[in-house]
Amino acid sequence: MPRVDRAVYSSGDPEKDEDDRDAARAFLEFIGVREVDEGVLIEKLLKERYQKWSFKPDMADLPRFVAFVESHSHRASLFSN
Repeated sequence: MPRVDRAVYSSGDPEKDEDDRDAARAFLEFIGVREVDEGVLIEKLLKERYQKWSFKPDMADLPRFVAFVESHSHRASLFSN
């Protein structure tokens, strides 16, 4: 999963470079870059291991999935398909 270092859009003088940082972040969002959190990582894992055409379940994933749903119940729909 390609990532962009946060320093790319958050470094520099906070007062002088704010417009540049905002522009950099807006561009990254425009091209589809998003922050990677546990939900994004789980979504990637589900796509890699739990699709109809590539079903390779791993029981070690279950505690991670349960912990995620317990703490982010509003995002349980990740597991619906």
